[in-house]
Amino acid sequence: KASLKNDFSVMKVWAYGNDGKWRWVEAVVKRQTMDQNIKDLFRLAMKYRPLGVTIEIAGQQYGFVSWIKEKMVEHQYWFNIIGTRPTANELAYFMNVLPQLKGGEIIFPVEFKGIPELKELMHEYHLASPQGLKSKHDDCIDATSRLIHIVPQKPGLMPVEQPVPSVPSIS
Repeated sequence: KASLKNDFSVMKVWAYGNDGKWRWVEAVVKRQTMDQNIKDLFRLAMKYRPLGVTIEIAGQQYGFVSWIKEKMVEHQYWFNIIGTRPTANELAYFMNVLPQLKGGEIIFPVEFKGIPELKELMHEYHLASPQGLKSKHDDCIDATSRLIHIVPQKPGLMPVEQPVPSVPSIS
């Protein structure tokens, strides 16, 4: 049996509103094996139909991309993969998204404040300081920092195709 003493596996689902704010929708924050991560990834993708999924591709994680693509074929369900590589240490990476957090551009629903995933997330946020990440874990912070890699699309109306007017024939 695989050891589950490793870091948390973290997946977050965000919604982006017309007001330009990110909203936390759902998350997975668990110590679990990679096969369960794949199941959760597809469960969340099928439930929310995201425009893209960020996946860290630094180091050994890059190998999971081909596995995910194989699973896309198996499930006949596709989504865009946005490969991310941290450009600095985790603290510097988090500091890039901190202005959005402090400015209220990233919103967490208060009605979910008691669920374990959000508790862990808030715990990590509260223990982050310019002197370092003082939490035992930084997995939720790392996952939030990926928002800087996403080019958000505000929701809007889908264009409706207009019928092409018929052109009278010239005889």
